[in-house]
Amino acid sequence: MIKQIVEILNGKALRPDPADVRYPLSERMAGQSFMVAIFGKSCLEMAAVSCDMSGQFTVADYKYEAISQTDRREAHFIQTYASEQKLSHCLIGVSSCVVSIAMTAGTHPADEATKFAMLTASAAEAMQVIGKDSSYSVKPGKRVYPLQNAGFERQLVFEFDIDTLKTAQAAIGGLTCLGIRCPALSWLRMVARDNPKLLASGDVALLGEQFSFILQTSPDGEWRAASVNSSPTVTPDGLFTRMTGPAPVKAEIIRDTDRAVVVSLLLAPERKEKATDAAAAILGSRIIEGTKLSAVEALCNE
Repeated sequence: MIKQIVEILNGKALRPDPADVRYPLSERMAGQSFMVAIFGKSCLEMAAVSCDMSGQFTVADYKYEAISQTDRREAHFIQTYASEQKLSHCLIGVSSCVVSIAMTAGTHPADEATKFAMLTASAAEAMQVIGKDSSYSVKPGKRVYPLQNAGFERQLVFEFDIDTLKTAQAAIGGLTCLGIRCPALSWLRMVARDNPKLLASGDVALLGEQFSFILQTSPDGEWRAASVNSSPTVTPDGLFTRMTGPAPVKAEIIRDTDRAVVVSLLLAPERKEKATDAAAAILGSRIIEGTKLSAVEALCNE
């Protein structure tokens, strides 16, 4: 009885279940703290996040651990970090994915939206949403998240390996899972909601610790082509290795066009300065700053 009274007084009894992804993260975790773990091919990015009662997030204690395909120690790193920070909830981020353009058949109903948010929708359920587009079908061993471009016939389909998702979920162990998200997808969802005109102002280049995302757009805002590279895109000192090296990972798309480029560097604050200078040197006056969020902040604010 005393516990229930305390929960009513501190507002906990009025909040949704933290694991219920039908509600915004800011409502589920108001007045609480949690960790974010972003899984890349060669790096695990972690951070501690606190959410105040107004739903504003504050990120601290970024930490990076090298991982490999043959010696994956994500579970150890996550459990150690959670114990040190005294956290019991975890938001999962997965940066490795493939993106396709597909025609849309409409939006999905609320109950299916929950399945997509947790990346558990079956291939049949996914295709009901994506539509019978001959250029795309859900492949075996994959889970997808379709993102509609409001007012247009095309959508982006983010495709994830089921094994990667299972590895991430297993790694957090007994921590409460707050959802599974993708940095590039979260950034797009957030901007489409808060500043949709930004997506029509130029091509888009998102650059994070473990991925680069390029989206080509038309002047009217239609999405024409998209690609993700899940290799490391920046060196520890913040310089673009994949933008300036011999394998520029579709960087020629934004080099060879006259359109402006919306650049958002989803990096920790201490890594952004040199990366910003590098982007400006490549793109010159065509650069439009997107957001000043890190990948962790993008995941939280979608």
